[in-house]
Amino acid sequence: DITQPNFQRLPIAIPDFKYQTPAQTQLANQMALMLGNDLDYSGIFRPLDSRGFLQNPQEIGMTLNDINFVEWRRFGAEFLVRGAYQIQGTSLKLEMRLFDVVANRMIIGKVYEGQVQDWPAMIHRFADEILFALTGERGVFGTKIAFVQVQGRQKEIYVVDFDGTNPVPVTRDNSLALSPSWSSDGTKLAYVSYKDKGPKIFITNLADGSQRLLIGSAGLNISPAWRPNSQELAVTLSKDGNPDIYLVSASGSI
Repeated sequence: DITQPNFQRLPIAIPDFKYQTPAQTQLANQMALMLGNDLDYSGIFRPLDSRGFLQNPQEIGMTLNDINFVEWRRFGAEFLVRGAYQIQGTSLKLEMRLFDVVANRMIIGKVYEGQVQDWPAMIHRFADEILFALTGERGVFGTKIAFVQVQGRQKEIYVVDFDGTNPVPVTRDNSLALSPSWSSDGTKLAYVSYKDKGPKIFITNLADGSQRLLIGSAGLNISPAWRPNSQELAVTLSKDGNPDIYLVSASGSI
């Protein structure tokens, strides 16, 4: 019972992934390390130190018959992850499997395909799969954080993965961009920008990077907050003098 105070983290072994092509062999370690960091962050798993693994990771197979479960139990592992990847040009095929070392069985097997630069997203997704399979709870590994980055006298909005990696700029206004707010479906960000002489509220679509002005009335247009499960936002406007809170539709009507 993971809710009990005497709960001990589940020991899991994650050897370096197996590369099936000579391209970018360094990903073998980077993938295993990122997956271990994700699971360690959950507070439920205890990744075992790979320096103690006796077998060459490139010689460990991917099937039940290839794995010496007795040796992994002696090492203290209750779960084992095996991963293998193949790179062709800019394309990546990544296969990952989770094994129950105690019961000698496979719990999850997944294959992901995409561009080479997408491998962190694949690792995060498999970490979510592991957490859900063993706890019934969805993980946060595929989520992102929006924040304001100070750049000299300017401020821009960035999005990063939950662990602070893979920063991507959302704005390039060369001005002040503040108060990023996620839409309920996670596809859009509302924010305040001073790029057009005064604070105005914009919305950016994270899928294609498009941006549009939501509202730019006279005075303050600040503090956007999405109404849950809606395309409406609560915003602070001072168009009538004193700042007040208004509900604004996706088209900008007040």
